[in-house]
Amino acid sequence: AEYLGKFRPEFPDSTYAQIRFYQGVSAWQAEDLKGALKAFEQARQKGYKDKDVYDYSMSVAAGIPDNDEAVVAIAKEAYPLFGKKDNTYVRIIVNDLLNKEKYDEANKVIDQTIAENPSNEEYLDLKGVLLEQQNKIDEAIEYFKKAVDANPDYAKGNFDLGRMYFNKAVKVQEENPTLNSAQLKAKTEPFYRQALPYLEKCHALDKDNSDCKRALSNIYYQMGDEEKLKAIEAE
Repeated sequence: AEYLGKFRPEFPDSTYAQIRFYQGVSAWQAEDLKGALKAFEQARQKGYKDKDVYDYSMSVAAGIPDNDEAVVAIAKEAYPLFGKKDNTYVRIIVNDLLNKEKYDEANKVIDQTIAENPSNEEYLDLKGVLLEQQNKIDEAIEYFKKAVDANPDYAKGNFDLGRMYFNKAVKVQEENPTLNSAQLKAKTEPFYRQALPYLEKCHALDKDNSDCKRALSNIYYQMGDEEKLKAIEAE
């Protein structure tokens, strides 16, 4: 539009922002990811605050190699606006902090989020994952329990709680190589029995979770439940 000189039309910021948003969509469809990202950024800067502009921006940014920091930056923009409706943003922020081992910052973010959303099972589960990464296993278990209590049909919460007990049994095996099979069974079976209902619930809710299926197969084998072992292996 430069050739129009002084006759170039002036748009209010809201109109310009909307135009840039749709230009970003067009650039994305044309696989011009960098152009799309720039257009979406300008739309946000000019006041376009629909949720789509943040979600599209993150999708585009994620498609550009070595651009993780841009994805996180957009999530930080979106979180204050839409964090109560969509947990995607806080998960991106917290996972980034976990990857950088910035546990204090990660705890601060997720604790504030849980305070604002105390019965959100996904946030409670994320807190459990954070504690697990800090090797605070018993505290992690308590948060996974809270996630399942908040939503008994939450597949990931059931899986995370079940695998904590399963991992306790595995740890007993690793730490007691000299025990005979009967002694080892006496020590591991209580943990397997704790894990079993949560992993079975996870499997019922999410047949595609191969990790859950493998853990269940192992438990059925260890406990000598041939019928259930054959059934799950036949799936």
